[in-house]
Amino acid sequence: MRQYSYKYNETVSGDTPDTEAFYMKGKLAASAAVKYISGLLIVALLLFVPAGTLRWFGAWLFVGVLFVPMLVMGAVLLAKNPELLEKRLS
Repeated sequence: MRQYSYKYNETVSGDTPDTEAFYMKGKLAASAAVKYISGLLIVALLLFVPAGTLRWFGAWLFVGVLFVPMLVMGAVLLAKNPELLEKRLS
């Protein structure tokens, strides 16, 4: 796997530093979004399909408690420390 640098003073492919960092952050954000949504769907399916209904408050509460902080933390890591987010996603 190719390692990318998110530092603004380094480039990987010869683009300007800001363009390269922006591209890599976008790619990382897309990867994080796909994993987040797939995890959300899997958990929702595992909870609601056996229950046979979407009217289960406890399951909605569980999904919210599990995935809202995950979304917030992913956004913070993307903004503040994309290298750590990349490691956590791999």
